[in-house]
Amino acid sequence: MNKYILIVLFSSLSVFGYAQNQKDIVFGKFDSIDSKILNEQRPLMIYLPNGYSINKSYPVVYLLDGYANYHNMSTIVAHLSWTNDKICPEMIVVGIPNTNRNRDLTPYKPSFDPHMPQYMLEESGGGEEFISFIEKELMPYIESKFSTAPYRVLFGASLGGFMVLHTLLHHTELFNAYIATDPTTDWVKGRILREFKDFNSTKTSDKVDLFIGMGSFNIGQDKKEIIADPSHWSENYEPLFDLDEFLTTSPQNNINYSSKFYKNENHFSVRLLAAYDGIRSIFDFYTADITASDRENPEANLAEKIRRLYDRRTKGLGYKVKPEENYINDLAKYYLSLQHFEKARQLFELNVNIYPNSSGVYDSIGDYYVALNENEKAIENYKKALSITEIESTRNKLNKIQNK
Repeated sequence: MNKYILIVLFSSLSVFGYAQNQKDIVFGKFDSIDSKILNEQRPLMIYLPNGYSINKSYPVVYLLDGYANYHNMSTIVAHLSWTNDKICPEMIVVGIPNTNRNRDLTPYKPSFDPHMPQYMLEESGGGEEFISFIEKELMPYIESKFSTAPYRVLFGASLGGFMVLHTLLHHTELFNAYIATDPTTDWVKGRILREFKDFNSTKTSDKVDLFIGMGSFNIGQDKKEIIADPSHWSENYEPLFDLDEFLTTSPQNNINYSSKFYKNENHFSVRLLAAYDGIRSIFDFYTADITASDRENPEANLAEKIRRLYDRRTKGLGYKVKPEENYINDLAKYYLSLQHFEKARQLFELNVNIYPNSSGVYDSIGDYYVALNENEKAIENYKKALSITEIESTRNKLNKIQNK
């Protein structure tokens, strides 16, 4: 039975909070913002983590082609962040639906393209204004309305993927990580590849993460078969494969690059798997490496393993990340109930070090010393807890020991 209790403690499943008292399953909400830059009302789709709290801060994933990508990404983020052994952090997802896709997701106009409708050529080229809208209007709006962390991800597919790459090159520090699926890299005769080749010598920004997911033109074709395909659509893939080869064989000092080719997915189906793999790739530092032995062996220093995990998450995200106080406290109490005293002590002390201004951590470590019959240390910690917050239950425990 103890093993199953431990699994529950480490999982802390919060998904059951969704819509238990409602008739509809709600997974996000619509919003809008009046853009002065674009001179239009822009719809938004916003997902907040279950249990969202203003006392926590959350990275933000911004989605181009919001209607097409919102449900995929918000579900992926919810799934990968729903336990204490998270694979990615809890995040806010902001979908940006299109009002004029050809305008917003193309930063410059082609002079001529025999495969492109004339109306698309005429509409294109508004990408820089769109990015200005994101930077100067949308981001300040989201950051004023929600509790956001200083970590942002940009995701886009097809033309949206192309816009992701352009943003990385020309507004590098706007996002910490970029995910592009089947980006339209043949726009203006593959100009994006030439820009990437010049990127390393002209940019001095901090490192960013880039993941590119590539689907097959026809499901089942490998890269060579795609290039050899007589259809003009295969021409879209050659500059993409060239870009992937360049980034793989000529690493850029300020880009952490990874990619994946999905032979059995096409241009449309690839975005779901690429979104999943992209999130896993850019947050490869986030996954917990705590083993069953760490949890079950009374001699294993679980507290130190947790401390190192959160140090790694802090380094990867660039801001302080702490384990939940109740998570550590519940673990410590669990091991105390098993009489794994050393393991419990390490966890209680970890919580004191992380949350030195919380009365609860001193109350709990006071309980630990009571269990060991070390009453003087228990009294010391109960008094410390009461000096921070007067709590009746703590006062009663202190009185009980002192009146013995």
